[in-house]
Amino acid sequence: MIDRQGRLFGRINVLDFLVVLLVVALAARLAYSWLGPGRTVAAESDVPITFTALVAAVRGPTADAIHVGDAVYETRTNSYLGKVTAVKVEPSLVLVQNPDGTQTQERSTVYKDVYVTISGRGKATPTSVMVGTQQIHIGTALQFQTRIWGVTGTVWNIEVGGEGK
Repeated sequence: MIDRQGRLFGRINVLDFLVVLLVVALAARLAYSWLGPGRTVAAESDVPITFTALVAAVRGPTADAIHVGDAVYETRTNSYLGKVTAVKVEPSLVLVQNPDGTQTQERSTVYKDVYVTISGRGKATPTSVMVGTQQIHIGTALQFQTRIWGVTGTVWNIEVGGEGK
């Protein structure tokens, strides 16, 4: 079976055969863990999704341009996210250097923090929320726009079908 050169049946090197066998076994194990019994993928459902994004430290004209009723699109793919349903604007907190060298936080007279609430429809599974083509989680950076303004915000809150997250 094994000749003087270490080949199985005179054709296959035994060491090469063992390496190929190991690779096939690992691939089979991965396929089983991903697709094996007991593994079910929940069907996506089209549900109402409302999320709030914090757009931090923008100037007044940008904050003033965001209005309830604006249709909002994801910047990179131009996919529809929903309509603005609420806008809350407050002065940003900034660090100010004091004469004695210490720093204090004060409200900015120039920069505004804008909380933009957007309502639309999307897909929800046990592990993800999709709005348009964008998967969102609390803390996700999201670029969104209308034809007038475009901003980058951080997802602050998500409600799926009326269920707060």
